[in-house]
Amino acid sequence: MVKNLETFKSENGSLFALNKIEEFTPRRMFYVTDVQKGESRGFHAHKRDKQLLVCVKGKISVTLDNGASPSEFLLREGQSVFMDTLIWGVQKYLTGEDILLVLCSEEHDESEYIKSYFQFLKTLKEKRK
Repeated sequence: MVKNLETFKSENGSLFALNKIEEFTPRRMFYVTDVQKGESRGFHAHKRDKQLLVCVKGKISVTLDNGASPSEFLLREGQSVFMDTLIWGVQKYLTGEDILLVLCSEEHDESEYIKSYFQFLKTLKEKRK
């Protein structure tokens, strides 16, 4: 579900506030920029990491796939969407000037990434047993 950040606008500009993340306490953050219009990134899932994806600028289409029914969300400036563990995520950058801020529940650990969709489905199947 897309959520709007708290917004304060005045003649001096706009401020977007993210006061609390209810799903986790952030331990890492990064942002993605300079992605060409129409290009996609992501194409992976996490075993432990939960993420909050925040559109800082532009428009970004986010697909979150639980292995059964993918959901697509359009993020505009000042909007966010939560990505839980074991969700396959893909982000498509729509303007060429997009900025995506990602807040993470875990520090970076390459071993907890699932980079193959086949392995992702296999991991889900094993978890359901």
